[in-house]
Amino acid sequence: MSKYLIVNSSPIITLSKAKLLFLLLDNKEYLIIPNDVYNEVLKKDTDEVFVHKDELLKRVNANYVIPNEILSWGLGKGESSVIATGLTFSNSVVVIDDLQARKCAQINKLNVIGTLGIVIAAKKEGKIKSAKEAIIQLIFSGLYLDQNLIQKVLHEKVNESWDFI
Repeated sequence: MSKYLIVNSSPIITLSKAKLLFLLLDNKEYLIIPNDVYNEVLKKDTDEVFVHKDELLKRVNANYVIPNEILSWGLGKGESSVIATGLTFSNSVVVIDDLQARKCAQINKLNVIGTLGIVIAAKKEGKIKSAKEAIIQLIFSGLYLDQNLIQKVLHEKVNESWDFI
């Protein structure tokens, strides 16, 4: 993968809870964690959320100004930082699950992927055997995903079926 992955806290936390954080860390040479996101992850670091802090090395300091057009969306610090960082790195993909933040990123012409997209990419790259099983782990770890979206994505992207409810 030749793009930078600029990751928000919810994908890190959810993937960690589901014991799937390796899906991000496999790309660690391209992984960027804005400081605001890193600090959010540290606040959530409990026995339930184990994040390999030493491996999240590519943190970027918030030495940029978040543009007003991003601030006007009223997003959280983490989402705003991810989008602002995405604007400063060409050839990047922002990893965000929040719908409003995704819309903001898309309006700002950023490439956007969510946790579900990380799983689908991992399946296509042969990093996991079953996207369905990974999605079940994520759901049990607290990630909300629309059942119709899961069914559509699994069928169209990796030719798997979704019969879990």
